[in-house]
Amino acid sequence: MSYRKFVINEVERDEGTVFFTAEGVVSSSNDHHLETYFNRAIEDGCINIIIDMSEIDLFTSAGIRVVLKTHKNLKEKGGCLKIKDPSSHVEGVLGMVALDELLLKE
Repeated sequence: MSYRKFVINEVERDEGTVFFTAEGVVSSSNDHHLETYFNRAIEDGCINIIIDMSEIDLFTSAGIRVVLKTHKNLKEKGGCLKIKDPSSHVEGVLGMVALDELLLKE
């Protein structure tokens, strides 16, 4: 099976909320890209992050670390991070570590 290169794009910002789309693989070799995008949004005053992960092929513990760290940071500021439309892999991984209820956006 071949995996796509990790790509993240900011789609929209609206009153303290930023929307991202991501595709490919989130692993220890590229999780810093995800963290950089999240940190820039927070530095710019966003307290809510919504990320569409419907096109994520592989989501490792490195990605979970970034997502949890960001969620905690945003919660302290009165916001949150939510994952919209997770791929089956992302949903399975989050369910396995009991983070699906915390992070998945309905």
